[in-house]
Amino acid sequence: MDLNKIKYRVYIPSRERSRLVSENKGTFYYINGQDVDYSLVVRESEVKDYVDAGFKGAILKVPDNSHIADKNQDMLEECQKDGIEYLIRFDDDLSFYYRDEAIASKYKSDAPVFRERYFKEMLTDLFDICSEKYPLVGVTNKFMSQEIKKMYIKNSFVFRVSCLHVPTITKENIRLNGYGGGHCEDRFIFLTLLHKGYTTILCSKYCHHEAAIGDYIGRGGCFSVDRVKVQNESATAIHNLFPEDTKLVSKTTKFWPEERLDVIVYVNKRFNTDGKTYVPSDEMHKFILNNRRAHGME
Repeated sequence: MDLNKIKYRVYIPSRERSRLVSENKGTFYYINGQDVDYSLVVRESEVKDYVDAGFKGAILKVPDNSHIADKNQDMLEECQKDGIEYLIRFDDDLSFYYRDEAIASKYKSDAPVFRERYFKEMLTDLFDICSEKYPLVGVTNKFMSQEIKKMYIKNSFVFRVSCLHVPTITKENIRLNGYGGGHCEDRFIFLTLLHKGYTTILCSKYCHHEAAIGDYIGRGGCFSVDRVKVQNESATAIHNLFPEDTKLVSKTTKFWPEERLDVIVYVNKRFNTDGKTYVPSDEMHKFILNNRRAHGME
């Protein structure tokens, strides 16, 4: 698939991490220098920090009081205004792996090789699958990678890397911040689409993980003075909307030592009405071929 013929946009929301740009780390390592349409999403007060760090691309400026869910809605509205079909969102602190069946872990970490050989291929795979039938597509998380044996996983939680089919989100009148919270936005998008009868896909040809980027990894889209309050409100809002599919738990981490609520998503078998947790590869390949034909790219 020729990316130049696809109406897509990649967004990288970032907050207080301009050093990732100046040091070319995290997601920026993979995307910088590529012929890819992407925009940085930052608060208005931080634009100068990122420009001074060397960022020269497009910037979507958002109000300083925006949380990540609000940023997602701003991305969606820009795509709707510009006639974009695919909205891809990457966290800013990622590392990527490609599948290699010859090694025990099944995934190989070689950043230069992934950047040169697999990054645009990964984008192409996301576009090939993302559609009205599969309006949310992602790639596997490293923590899950050794448990996954199939290539196209149905209705498994999509986060950090996601491709949204904008026409379907628009048709369903979904607001990406429409749950009254600022965090846990990935859970809201995922569960909303499942409850509307759609199927989501995780492509396990690749996987992602938080990059080892130093002492500023803990700051970012969820960092704010009132982050515990916002997190607790967001987790509670998601649980109240989807009580059968989520569980509220208390949580602390190294980079976020304050105790706060988190919401765990359970993949309920009732969403896989055919009894399968994956789409067979031959079936998906036929779908991809038909999707390419529909875009005039056979």
